[in-house]
Amino acid sequence: MTMHAGFTARHIKAPAACEVLIVEDDNISRRVLHTILTQLGFGHIDIEDNGEAAVSAAAGKGYDLIFMDLRLPVLDGLSAARKIMADCADERPVMIAVTTNTLPEIKQQCMAAGMADYIVKPYYKATLVEVLDHYFPVVQ
Repeated sequence: MTMHAGFTARHIKAPAACEVLIVEDDNISRRVLHTILTQLGFGHIDIEDNGEAAVSAAAGKGYDLIFMDLRLPVLDGLSAARKIMADCADERPVMIAVTTNTLPEIKQQCMAAGMADYIVKPYYKATLVEVLDHYFPVVQ
């Protein structure tokens, strides 16, 4: 799994201390991701269902971890990611793209937008543990 160069050594906080934002417009996907993150010990989890709301939420709070769906209403995930990363130049969150699209150029676009990593839905606990372990000390 290729990570964004700026994030390769970022083990910043234990999951319980992390501020997390889930940006997902599908209710079932939101619930599944929230459940898995809670099982992994993440306790401070906010949820937004569109890219514009995510940009506003990120401007008001210093998130450590953001899961950004790419297909969102109002403002798509790539555009939202670019805005959030531009606004958080000093303290960039670990942003993980989530999508059903497996085309290589999508992954490249995510990395170019400043995202640290990329996962393909549906959400699986083992996949999340593998990805998150690069950035946070995840308890399995």
